[in-house]
Amino acid sequence: MAKKESKVKIGWRFHRKHIEALEQLSKKDDVPMARHVDKALEQYLMSQGVLHSANGD
Repeated sequence: MAKKESKVKIGWRFHRKHIEALEQLSKKDDVPMARHVDKALEQYLMSQGVLHSANGD
């Protein structure tokens, strides 16, 4: 069980960096790129077993 918790911790750290990156992109009005990065992050987290549903938000 400890292994899964560390995955979640890593996932959230990664997610926080991702949010910061998205904020930078949104300042540049690069919305298509931001959507692409969001999709890639979603697929990565699902593959790591951190994210279980694409409809979380």
